[in-house]
Amino acid sequence: MLAVTSFLRERSPSIIAVVVLSGTYLIYTVTRRSIRAYRRAIFKKKNGCKPVPFFPHKDPIFGLDFFIEGSKLLKTGKFLPRTQERWSLVNNGVYTYSHLVLGNRLIVTIEPENIKTILATQFKNFQMPRTRLDNFVPFLGHGIFTTDGKEWEDSRSLLRPSFNRSLIGDIEVFQRHVSKMIARIPKDGTTVDLQKLFFMLTLDSGKL
Repeated sequence: MLAVTSFLRERSPSIIAVVVLSGTYLIYTVTRRSIRAYRRAIFKKKNGCKPVPFFPHKDPIFGLDFFIEGSKLLKTGKFLPRTQERWSLVNNGVYTYSHLVLGNRLIVTIEPENIKTILATQFKNFQMPRTRLDNFVPFLGHGIFTTDGKEWEDSRSLLRPSFNRSLIGDIEVFQRHVSKMIARIPKDGTTVDLQKLFFMLTLDSGKL
């Protein structure tokens, strides 16, 4: 205790403030993660959840290998093929696995039942992450891929007719509306807002 008192007396108020704030943040982070881990443990036990397979990282702490490789693949146009290959690296037949990106653990899935649960049967139990909104809203605007709750339900109801089983295989019907959209694109190289045209295409297709 005397050593701590002596240390504080010998340091300036600014340094003490930094130490206190850093300690407080550390305690807050540890407490928050402990509570989250506890809640997840209860949920897993209640629902009989099995461990999620972990991607074989070269860097199992921060997942820098995943991040660096992804950045390079985006420049070469090979990101999607590599994404598909990664499923076989975890274990053949696995449709859900977790990996790290800059220290954050993410879970990816192509399991139909998981996707159906997230997007339909238990949609209200899931929330759109802030990182997705920050990256997708400037590109896609406010729509089914960037909204939660009532806004998402409204977007989904607009798109539902387009996924009618009788229309999915009717390429000629969609081709007619796509042709109308293409006709609206200027041929002289003038800048055009494609987002509006895609929105109109979606509405036209939904009226089929």
